Amino acid sequence: MPRVCNTRLRRLEGETDAHYDTRLASLRAYERARKKKLTVEQLEELIAKHAGRCALCGVEPPHQRDGRTGLYIDHRHDNGAIRGMLCNRCNLMVGFADQSASLLVKVLEYAKIGAGAS
Repeated sequence: MPRVCNTRLRRLEGETDAHYDTRLASLRAYERARKKKLTVEQLEELIAKHAGRCALCGVEPPHQRDGRTGLYIDHRHDNGAIRGMLCNRCNLMVGFADQSASLLVKVLEYAKIGAGAS
C-alpha cells in the first residue's frame, strides 16, 4: 500500500524511502513558504540566517524524519511581518506574549519568586 501523508503526496511506483522523503520535504517547504507568502528561496535564507537554531534561545531542535527543521516561522499576527525562526517552546511563549505584553511582565516577575531561596 502506498504511503500517503496529509499533503496528498503519493509514493511513485518503485520509489525508495529516501527519494519519497526528499520529495515530501520539498513539498512541505513549498507549502510552508506559501502560507507565509515567502518563496522557497526566502525560506531557505531564513533557515540559513539562523543556522538552524532558534532566534531566541539558540537551541538547535532535532530534525524530523521528513526533513523539517523543527523550527517555526515566527510572524506578527497583526501585519504578517516575518521576525525569524523559533523552536516550539519560544514560538509558544512569543505567541502568548503578543496577546498581552503585560502578562509577559507578570511572568518574568513570577519567575523571580524563590530565586534567592536555598
